[in-house]
Amino acid sequence: MVKATMVGHVESVDTSGNYENSFVVTDEKMPDTKFVNHIKFLVSSKKTELMNKFKIGDKVKVTFYVTGITGESQKTGKHYQINKLMVGEIEVLESAKPTESQDTKDDREYSDVPL
Repeated sequence: MVKATMVGHVESVDTSGNYENSFVVTDEKMPDTKFVNHIKFLVSSKKTELMNKFKIGDKVKVTFYVTGITGESQKTGKHYQINKLMVGEIEVLESAKPTESQDTKDDREYSDVPL
């Protein structure tokens, strides 16, 4: 189970109208390590409605596939590999509990603010 920790902005990929949205999850299966495993997933323009299924803090199950390209830099001549984790489906396993500030609003908090 992973927890959604950040939702990115829509990014234009090319001029043909394709775009990607991204979000980051934190893997909670490794609590004994001092390093936190953050994983960035990309959602293609055809599947951006999947981003509406969850909010930050929800525990989610992400089904994904890996795409990749390989090439050689024209400047340095070095070989490179670029991989992307593309979302196939998102399932919310557990909704985030609202924080106190989201759950209730205390009118007294703003009593000293002039209107």
